[in-house]
Amino acid sequence: MGPAKPLSTVLNNRNSVAGVKHDSPQWVQFISCWSFLRQSIFAGFVTVLGLLLFVGCGTTTINGNSKPAISVTIPYGSHDSLRPFRPYSRHGNNFFVLLTNVSKKPVRVWQEWCSWGYYSLKFEAFGEDGKRHLIKRKPTSFYANFPDCVELPPGESVVWRVELDPSEWVDLSWLATNKVEHVKLRAIYSVDTDEESKRYDVWVGCSSSRMYDFILSQPSIPVK
Repeated sequence: MGPAKPLSTVLNNRNSVAGVKHDSPQWVQFISCWSFLRQSIFAGFVTVLGLLLFVGCGTTTINGNSKPAISVTIPYGSHDSLRPFRPYSRHGNNFFVLLTNVSKKPVRVWQEWCSWGYYSLKFEAFGEDGKRHLIKRKPTSFYANFPDCVELPPGESVVWRVELDPSEWVDLSWLATNKVEHVKLRAIYSVDTDEESKRYDVWVGCSSSRMYDFILSQPSIPVK
C-alpha cells in the first residue's frame, strides 16, 4: 500500500464531477454536466451508427450463407470471336443467361414466362464513354400469368434467352444506330420476397454475373 493521501486531496476529488467542483455556482455545474452528458450521448450514437453501417455494407447473406445459391453467367456463343491478345467479344444483341444452382441442395427459381421471373432479370452496362446504364424490361401485359417455378438440383442450370430489343427493354436509347459499340455488361438476377415466393419456397435474393465484353448496337425498329 502507498502512503495515505491528505484529507484535503480526498475531499477535492470527491467534490468534483467532470472537472467541476461542487463549490462552484449551480448554473456552472449544470452547464458543465450537461455538456459532458451531451458529448457522451453523441459518442455513443456515432458508435452505434458506425456498427450499423458496417453491418449494412457487408456481404448480403442468403439463408445465412455469404454466397448466393444461384450463380449467374453469360456463356459464349458459337458466333463469338477471340481476338489476338484480347478477351472474347460477343457480337449482336442476342445471347443467353444461365442461372445455376451452386448450393448443395435443390433450389427453386421462377420461370421466365410469368411476371415473377420476367422482371427479375436486368443488366448493368457501361458504354464507351464510361457512363452506367441500367437495362430492364418494360412493363407488359400477360395473356396468362400465374406463379410458376422450376426446381434445380445442385449443379443444374436453367437457360434464359435474351434479345436486347428496344420494344422489350429500356433503356437502349444510348446505343448508336449507325455503328457498333464496345460495352461492358453484366447480368443481375434479383427476386424479392412476397407471398408467392414464400408459398412456393422460391429462392429470393440478388446475384450478378461478372462483367463481360459485348459489342452491341441499336436495333432498328420497324415502322408499323
